[in-house]
Amino acid sequence: MRDPYFGHRDFFTGEPLRDKDEWTDWDYALVAAYQTVQDMTNKHGLLVHEVESDRVMVSAVKKIDRFQAQVDRATKGSKAKGYTPDPGEYFEPKLELRFGDEWPTLEDHWADLAERSSD
Repeated sequence: MRDPYFGHRDFFTGEPLRDKDEWTDWDYALVAAYQTVQDMTNKHGLLVHEVESDRVMVSAVKKIDRFQAQVDRATKGSKAKGYTPDPGEYFEPKLELRFGDEWPTLEDHWADLAERSSD
């Protein structure tokens, strides 16, 4: 949908039909759907009708942010030794392959998730 005239072109010729900024039925439908999800989602990003249902069990699953863990190791362990951050100091992630020569794909991630959930 990177076409500025998306939804405003003649189906057969591809020529622009009207003002590209005029809202289409599709625009209104997308905004209505977006607003409904916003209204019905709690602060944790969960749909309220699912979380508040007696048929749904809600649990908290511990996750480890490996980048944040590295930042914590780099700073907290040093605080006892008088670590003082430099003005404006911040950290950026740097990813390196541990083994293999191909980066994991989204399909690999989904397969891993499916495997873990079946255990």
